[in-house]
Amino acid sequence: MSKRETEQRYLAACAIAHEAGRLMRAHYEKREKNSYTLKGHQDFLTEADGEVEKLIVRRLGEAFPDDTVFGEEGGGKFSSRAWVIDPIDGTANFARGVPHFCTSIAYVQDGKIAVGAIYNPILDEMFAAQAGGGATLNGRPLKVSATSDFRADRKSTRLNSSHITISY
Repeated sequence: MSKRETEQRYLAACAIAHEAGRLMRAHYEKREKNSYTLKGHQDFLTEADGEVEKLIVRRLGEAFPDDTVFGEEGGGKFSSRAWVIDPIDGTANFARGVPHFCTSIAYVQDGKIAVGAIYNPILDEMFAAQAGGGATLNGRPLKVSATSDFRADRKSTRLNSSHITISY
């Protein structure tokens, strides 16, 4: 795949994740208490999961009709050019009213992840990456620590019943 094709998928993944996030947030803000079903033990399913997945699948299909899509809720197909999506990553939080969830979209080329986008609509945070291009948060590059000795760059927190201790 060319760099241009990867870039197109990167931009599409970010735009679609953002659009899905707006839909997710709208559902979250109007959800009713206990408006979910259980697929299994602690495996929640909401109406929003299905709607968000349909939106993502439709947008990806419009943009890249030759790619396949596999979604957490609806399944799908895998090919040498496949999208893997989790419409609401953190459905248990979503269903319980805990504002910590996101949508996750990845593009896999020949078995290797080439593009990823994770969007949290509550915090308006877009984590995105493409192979060979690094990762970003809201468009700003993310960097790892330059520390080679992790003992020197360690932070710890200790809690007990009377106080909190933070050491650096």
